[in-house]
Formats: sequence, structure tokens, C-alpha cells
Amino acid sequence: MAHSQMQEHIIFKWMSQKNTIEYLEEWEALYNPNFNYTEFGTIRNMAGNNMIYNKQQ
Repeated sequence: MAHSQMQEHIIFKWMSQKNTIEYLEEWEALYNPNFNYTEFGTIRNMAGNNMIYNKQQ
């Protein structure tokens, strides 16, 4: 999906934003009958703290 470091940076930054995580949670809740709310809660708590983004660097 991302071909350069700059593109990867943009994607990781987007994925670390709280509103992106909230959107993904809503989508999964609607369309994924096996959605794991407990595990996603951990991901949601990491978003906004830039913990997801920092792990990728």
C-alpha cells in the first residue's frame, strides 16, 4: 500500500489518530459479527497516545 517512507509515515500517523480508531470500531461493530470488543479496547486506549505510531518507528 505504501511505497515510500513518507507514505508509510502518513498511514501510521492516520492510524494513530483517535477519530480513525473510533471510525474503525464503528465499522467493525456493524459488519463483523466476530468483532472482539475487549481486544479493540486495548487498541483504542493506545490511540491518541501515539503508542501505535511509536511502535512502528
